[in-house]
Amino acid sequence: MAEQAGTAAIGWLEQRLPSIPRRPGVYLFKDKRGKVLYVGKAKDLRARLRSYAGAGDGRYHVRFLMERAADVETLVTASDTEALILENNLIKQYRPRYNIRLKDDKSYLSVKITTKDRWPRIYATRHIVRDGNTYLGPYASASGLRETLETIRRIFPLRTCSDTVFRNRTRPCLEYQIRRCLGPCVLDVDETEYRRLLEAAIRLLEGKTDELVEQLRRQMMEAAQAERFEEAARLRDRLFAIEKIAEKQAVVSHGGGDRDVFALCREGGLVEAQVLLVRAGKLVGHLSYHFEDFELPEEELLSSLTARFYEGERFVPDEVLLAAPIDSAGALASYLSAKRGRTVRVLVPRRGERRRLVELAMENARQGLRERLDDSSRRERVLVEIGRRLGLRDTPKRIECVDVSHAHGEAVVASLVAFDEGVPD
Repeated sequence: MAEQAGTAAIGWLEQRLPSIPRRPGVYLFKDKRGKVLYVGKAKDLRARLRSYAGAGDGRYHVRFLMERAADVETLVTASDTEALILENNLIKQYRPRYNIRLKDDKSYLSVKITTKDRWPRIYATRHIVRDGNTYLGPYASASGLRETLETIRRIFPLRTCSDTVFRNRTRPCLEYQIRRCLGPCVLDVDETEYRRLLEAAIRLLEGKTDELVEQLRRQMMEAAQAERFEEAARLRDRLFAIEKIAEKQAVVSHGGGDRDVFALCREGGLVEAQVLLVRAGKLVGHLSYHFEDFELPEEELLSSLTARFYEGERFVPDEVLLAAPIDSAGALASYLSAKRGRTVRVLVPRRGERRRLVELAMENARQGLRERLDDSSRRERVLVEIGRRLGLRDTPKRIECVDVSHAHGEAVVASLVAFDEGVPD
């Protein structure tokens, strides 16, 4: 049956090919009801869609196309970069079932720096919005980030209070009394000094500790030579705290620079994606994403992953390193360069230091997938056992538990807990 459906799908697609332009653009596969199943982009729309219809290329015989797609819509753009942007917008609009959605991203913490304020503050957030402020991250380890932020609050006396508290303060708070805030809410604070402290805190968050340590060491020596011993002692304590953080960051690139490294591993119907975050030559974190494998080629997976990854106000590095080439590398580089305001390179390294970073990302992806497959196997065994004990004919794939509570018929409250494939939904 699936084979017949696939043949029918390929037939209608082949008939459409002559009318499809050989231009950059976006294509939308739809089902019989017109619902968008998948959104993709291409430098050459006809060539890309021909690859889906080509009977000789099994890689492109994806299940959703063979079984569900009944139509394709194409939208021509002026350039490959415009196609990339349009693809992003359409995915956000339609939320297609078979496109990569980095839903795990919401669980990662980022750092917001309210640089629009006269007296900015730094705090953790899970929401990145286009509000003109600065965002760093996301960070995979929430505990590690909170520890770093606590260190920043201890050594950089910046405000931590909300805007409402800040505006209504009439006298310095406890944070000022214990020297954790300069008290700009009510005191006459040097704005230049405050910004200098803020920039130092940002460099620490970005992993650029070497230049920060050197700067603090120089300031400490100058203060000591001028016999400002109390100031020198504060700088010394600040220096020691930063060096302690720097010890936890592995040097992976002796040339320095900021890089994001992308790699994929696929097996058993799952895809594991790893993104290594290298800042100033140091590995400061990594992010993991996983999704169902719909048999798309690696080039399309990587292309979609990188495009989704840099949505919103995310930091854009000097270089993006990929484990495999993608057709849209030039468009991605142009898009990221425009977003950053400086040149960004998208590379597929074959040797040297950059290649070692890619291999490290690939190894992390393989390990993450092994762990996920083990978890999946354990969940499957549990579901089979639940089905056996309940006398079910088939293994339960979705379990919903409903509870309704009331007080003598009044104040009725209901709740529902659901597990999909053994995972809380």
